[in-house]
Amino acid sequence: MQEYRYDGDINNGKHYDEIVEADRSELLTRQFKLIDSEIPVVIVISGMVGSGKSEIINLLNEWMDTRFIETHVHRPPSDEEADRPYFWKYWRRLPGEGETGLFLGSWYTQPWLDHIDGSISKKKYLSRLQDIVRFEELLAADGTLIIKIRLELTEKQQIKRIKATKNRPAYSWRMSADDMDNGYPFEKKKKLADEMMEFTDLPHAPWFRVDASQPRRRNLSVMHLLTTFFDENLKRGGPDLSGIERPNGFLPSKDFMAEMDLTPSIDRPDYTVQMEKLRKKIFKNVWKAHQNKRSLVCVFEGADAAGKGGSIRRLIRAVDARLFRVIQIAAPKGREKTTHYLHRFWRRIPRAGFVTIYDRSWYGRVLVERVEGFATEEEWKRAYAEINQFEKELTDAGVVVLKFWLEISADEQLKRFKAREVTEHKKFKITDDDWRNREKRTEYQSAINDMVERTSTDYAPWHLIPAEDKKFARVEVLRLVHDALKKMK
Repeated sequence: MQEYRYDGDINNGKHYDEIVEADRSELLTRQFKLIDSEIPVVIVISGMVGSGKSEIINLLNEWMDTRFIETHVHRPPSDEEADRPYFWKYWRRLPGEGETGLFLGSWYTQPWLDHIDGSISKKKYLSRLQDIVRFEELLAADGTLIIKIRLELTEKQQIKRIKATKNRPAYSWRMSADDMDNGYPFEKKKKLADEMMEFTDLPHAPWFRVDASQPRRRNLSVMHLLTTFFDENLKRGGPDLSGIERPNGFLPSKDFMAEMDLTPSIDRPDYTVQMEKLRKKIFKNVWKAHQNKRSLVCVFEGADAAGKGGSIRRLIRAVDARLFRVIQIAAPKGREKTTHYLHRFWRRIPRAGFVTIYDRSWYGRVLVERVEGFATEEEWKRAYAEINQFEKELTDAGVVVLKFWLEISADEQLKRFKAREVTEHKKFKITDDDWRNREKRTEYQSAINDMVERTSTDYAPWHLIPAEDKKFARVEVLRLVHDALKKMK
């Protein structure tokens, strides 16, 4: 952890104003360079009670161009936030390219408060800090600048500041329950804060201590710290990734696709009977899951024309329309292009007790983006671990993740492509991209095998479904959904 202090002379208030007026242009210039470079910035402002966190947030909005800044304040989770994984509310607030997110309180606040009042164990607390480390690593690896500033006071200085604030009605509202930390001893809070910063102080997401005992010097310290930090990172071309392990080459995966038996089938009468039974059971169990506030995420991937859409339609017939949402994923557009690729998926995580069905998903990163060159080799290799962490955070929060890969042979795919071309209500399904992707079948098969090898986990395994016979695939999907719902508590 580094300490930063403005060491210049500050003779009086007028002199301070002159320094601010002269030096804020340097900070503003760096901000515009970051905007031009399309680099997102995350600034976390933390600190002791009375250290001036709110003043710093207000000054940064004054010194920088506020059109490209959004300020976020830690508050107790809303009902909507409590119904989703912990990081959901922070993913929604992350800045896009060229934007700055100011966080007064952040993803650190709740774990720290929970630990200090004993509501979580030390082991759980350290686990949550490790989740934060991975979260910040993921952002930095994608190009986000992260700087974390802690404003510090001695215990005597803090007591004096609190008394002064309480005696000023216009400012006393700032003393929130979170700020007071339930009256725990100063030394205990400081010790825990020091441990937290030491655990999470990394080259790509560094912590800086700033002495907050003299407000004017504190303000200038933060201004010059940010100017210097931005300048260093602009010269480097992005965050310092020296502490992040780069993805290395890996051995070829097992050929899962070649080993699949695509011959399973089911006759029409048996199909009709099984589908009816499964629909009734699923309908009942989805409502039960809703009442128990358990969520289900179904991911459908597969070869073009393998029957994903048909399987999804049969599944939703078994679910009350009030409880599910189907999301079709295409190429990112608009703001989606300016944020981390997982951002648009985090935003759509269902509330507790609901079902979300993805027609294609975040796996595009390691499939189409890999094969078509939309992601660099380092990006798609890094994505396996990022996706695993994403799915682990979902399952840790009680979300059940079901992933289906529907596979058909090249001959069956050609047959279905030709049928689509002459079937009026299916013509829209066949595009030039489908034919082009077919020509790259070998490259896609390799990408699929790597995907299954590296992202089939105990908590979110892949289900490889033979789809040569559509009826068999549909029954298999509903059976797996039913089994998952039945296991929910």
